[in-house]
Amino acid sequence: MRRFFDYESIFLPYERELSGALYRILLMALLFKGDLSLTLTKEKASINVSVNRLERLFQEYLPQYDQLKALHPELGACYGMILQEFRQMLSL
Repeated sequence: MRRFFDYESIFLPYERELSGALYRILLMALLFKGDLSLTLTKEKASINVSVNRLERLFQEYLPQYDQLKALHPELGACYGMILQEFRQMLSL
């Protein structure tokens, strides 16, 4: 996760909270079957670069992430929702 925050310095003030939110969604994916996403916002486009970067890091550093992603293809959308929420917090 440290690498993600190096790339995305905008999120540094909320690093601990954001890391916790991302780890929680990964734990939910490991423990539960079915769709983890809630109602998705239409504002995903601006956060796609961050989601792609985060997923590349997870693929590189988390064993069996590809298998988890195959079971939960909605993970990228969930990351986007989390990142969008923190980006909105930063803009307040």
